[in-house]
Amino acid sequence: MATNEEWWEYFNELQEKLKQVQESDLPDDIKEKYTDMLLDKMNIVRKYFLE
Repeated sequence: MATNEEWWEYFNELQEKLKQVQESDLPDDIKEKYTDMLLDKMNIVRKYFLE
């Protein structure tokens, strides 16, 4: 099982990826798909693994 610090690192990596997707030149439908996926992952990590 990952430590709390490792979960925070993963959460921060997800935030960076989200920022990159939002600032990219991808088509809007693809941006939306990736944004939703990353937000789902962030919500799960926040809810179950971060204090």
